[in-house]
Amino acid sequence: MNTMLLRYFQTAVACISIAAILTPSPASSAALHRSHVERTTYMGFPAYRITDGHTEAVAAPAIGRIMRFGLVGGPNLLWNAPAQDFKPGQWRNYGGEKNWLAPQSSWKQFHGSDIWPPDPAFDGRPYTSRILPGGKFEMTSPLSPGTGVRFVRTLSFDEHTGDFVIDEKAIKSIGALIDASIWSVAQITGGDWIVLPVNPRSAYKDGYANIQESLPPDAAKRVGDDLLYIAPSYKDHCKIGLDANSATIVTITGRTAFVQSASPPTEGAVYPDGIGGPGFPVELYIGDNQQQFYCELELLSPMTNAVAGKSWSQTIRWRVALLPAGSADSPEVAKAVRSLIY
Repeated sequence: MNTMLLRYFQTAVACISIAAILTPSPASSAALHRSHVERTTYMGFPAYRITDGHTEAVAAPAIGRIMRFGLVGGPNLLWNAPAQDFKPGQWRNYGGEKNWLAPQSSWKQFHGSDIWPPDPAFDGRPYTSRILPGGKFEMTSPLSPGTGVRFVRTLSFDEHTGDFVIDEKAIKSIGALIDASIWSVAQITGGDWIVLPVNPRSAYKDGYANIQESLPPDAAKRVGDDLLYIAPSYKDHCKIGLDANSATIVTITGRTAFVQSASPPTEGAVYPDGIGGPGFPVELYIGDNQQQFYCELELLSPMTNAVAGKSWSQTIRWRVALLPAGSADSPEVAKAVRSLIY
């Protein structure tokens, strides 16, 4: 075998190996991940299961949330609250993933909540729903009286990549102009590591800013100049924001990577929550309840001046990938994580 042919063979093998590590489904490239929707129940609520036969998600319109995501027959990668009786007026935090409007500092203006709890039109009241052609499922929130906005969320699997796709649209029907961002909030159990993208040219020290409390320095580890590894713990209760150049968050549990992505941040766009600098397309909240510990992975769209008749959208993609064996911050695993993020 001559040198050129040998190099070609080695390159081909390397590419196949990397593809095998990062491919979320064992299906051949010729197979399609056809989305299918079926009725089910979840935590006592009427629900809908969306699956491509390999990965599945379960949405419960009665509480406006996606409550399960993971491999078919595998563990739930989302956090669910234990069964409980909520008190009148208490935030009904069931877990899972949902939409809010950002920034939170505008909630008093948006819906008179004095910052908390979330707008009940988006998080608390039942959504209407319907099954669409092509294995898609749609949930629509009530109209928020304070903002004149409703969310329409369309869920499906990308038939080519196997990604679970959440198309989020905010539609403003009535009321005065608001300046707002679509805010996807996914609650997870934490995992071994949460990996966040760091902008090497970040305007913030260490590539992130503390929004609420402070991330202890020993809770975070930089891997290269573009990754921030956090081993989540209730003892590290905080919220941080990143002016990242990739809107992707990876949770690592063992060799399993749960990847959540939005469209790449738009250059020159304004994002919520900037602290003396650019806003944040990526945010992370670490809870402080040891018995019911969860983290929130948050992806935010650019801020939009929304007048009546305007709509804007954000697309979120989820996937499950198998990482190489080894410690999460080893060069080989970090390289695979980088491929998922960038």
